[in-house]
Amino acid sequence: MSSMLLNQELKKENYEICIYEYFTVDYRPLSLGERYLRHAGMKKALWLAFIYAMIQFACAVGLPNQLALAMLLSILLMTAYLGTFGFLSGDSRMYSPVSAPFLCWSLLFGVSTILLVDGLLWLLPPLPNWLDDSFNILQTGWLGILCLTLLAPILEELLFRGAIIRLLLPHYKPWIAILISGLIFGVIHANPAQTVPAILIGCALGWVYYLTRSVLPCILIHIFNNGMSVFLSTQFPQEENLAQIMGAPVYVAVLVVAVVFFAMAVRKLLPYQETTPVEGEQIIENP
Repeated sequence: MSSMLLNQELKKENYEICIYEYFTVDYRPLSLGERYLRHAGMKKALWLAFIYAMIQFACAVGLPNQLALAMLLSILLMTAYLGTFGFLSGDSRMYSPVSAPFLCWSLLFGVSTILLVDGLLWLLPPLPNWLDDSFNILQTGWLGILCLTLLAPILEELLFRGAIIRLLLPHYKPWIAILISGLIFGVIHANPAQTVPAILIGCALGWVYYLTRSVLPCILIHIFNNGMSVFLSTQFPQEENLAQIMGAPVYVAVLVVAVVFFAMAVRKLLPYQETTPVEGEQIIENP
């Protein structure tokens, strides 16, 4: 009996250690240099977000009657900026393929997260959509649809996961870096109807990136999200959400299934973690 109790205690202790190590590494205090690096990483992350916002604003103002062309130009300019200043290189894992099982589970995680976020918005009071007219215009032509469903997701994953969160991870606990990058991702959309879901989905994408250091699963999830949004908007223009399209009973059943798949996906993804550090990367504790 005592042997069984001892084994149970050891298993519980090992589990608690694994959960603890997922969020922290050590207790050591930050040196002055490490504090500077942390500040510099945050400053660069915010600067990239600011540059992206300014490029979008300048293109929209410069081409007020050509929204699709303005969006394409902003995507090309931001991609060029990231490439010119080395944000698209330096980590060979950023574009590395992941295993087929992980890709499947990450996609299931992403789809279930998107559905659950939609369910949360269904329960909340409607948020103002300041860009509704702009999206309607973009969805009337092939260039706008291409930008919304393919080019923008690729750029934003390179920016927010491939660059911004990569700047934060060496200097913050993983969950803090993921949360900060998600908040930046939401705020940069500058549209209340998008900000809340973008923060939540951005955090989910940040977690997937943290597990692998690859943007490929994140890009696929982002493409699915935007593609589904454009499809539903064009095919059901009078409906505000999935609940109105499906009907409340069916929608609730879908959400229950999404909860189950979400839990399964998290359980499968948790053990997968790329621990090889990027050259020069070190984990710094004490936020």
